Amino acid sequence: MQLDGTLDKFPLRELIEMVIYSSVTGVLKLRIGAGEGQIFFRDGRPYHAVAGDLTGVDAVGAMFEQRGAPFRFVADQTSDETTLWIDPWDMMDHAQVLAERWTFVRRRLPSVDHVPELVGTPAKDQIQISETAWPVLAAANSQRSIREIAEHQNLVLLDACLAVAALIDQRLVRLLP
Repeated sequence: MQLDGTLDKFPLRELIEMVIYSSVTGVLKLRIGAGEGQIFFRDGRPYHAVAGDLTGVDAVGAMFEQRGAPFRFVADQTSDETTLWIDPWDMMDHAQVLAERWTFVRRRLPSVDHVPELVGTPAKDQIQISETAWPVLAAANSQRSIREIAEHQNLVLLDACLAVAALIDQRLVRLLP
């Protein structure tokens, strides 16, 4: 099976479903910026995904963020690695949620290397901060980047970014380059 095109004609979810229903072995390659994402299938079951430094569901999530990107499926290519173990339908659902959240974050935060700085007074009389946002707020010392805060607080980077976006919305922090 050889297939190529662009995601504006064949959405990624439909491509993955087609490979699953066809029970084929091979790799789905997708352009991501200047790089490439790959999902490997064995008898139609996804078992490994990679996109830059990302692997597994995170890599598939990065692929779901792409719009209009070129793709191609190459039959009989395999990988020795396994990074996907969950049900393919659950994987796609989770990857789509990740893509939506990262798209939201990318619109709000210019870079995960920006530094959150506390702002003097909140915009509202009462503020509500999520459980995840509290450690991020506590670590916002005008010294650590969002990435460093995530590492320091042992948080998933996406969760730290969502927390910073919420803190910006409440005018509790602002970002410094």
